[in-house]
Amino acid sequence: MEGLINGFLNISRLESNKIYLDKERFDPDMLISESITEFKLVAKDFNIDFQQSCVVSVLTDRYKISSALSTLLNNAMKYSLGV
Repeated sequence: MEGLINGFLNISRLESNKIYLDKERFDPDMLISESITEFKLVAKDFNIDFQQSCVVSVLTDRYKISSALSTLLNNAMKYSLGV
């Protein structure tokens, strides 16, 4: 529920050019692994092979990156099942 509310607030902020970035330092490989684990709960038949890179830390809005990654995974599933 919190994610939906934040999504609507972000759309409103984006339209008014007042988007807020909640920057934090995190490991993108860990975020990717978490996203894939959550994704596999929904798409059990979808095979994802993820190989971690070297240790990296980024300073950005983790929620927004997670949301974009989730969208990419969902689109990959949606557009590759019929192939």
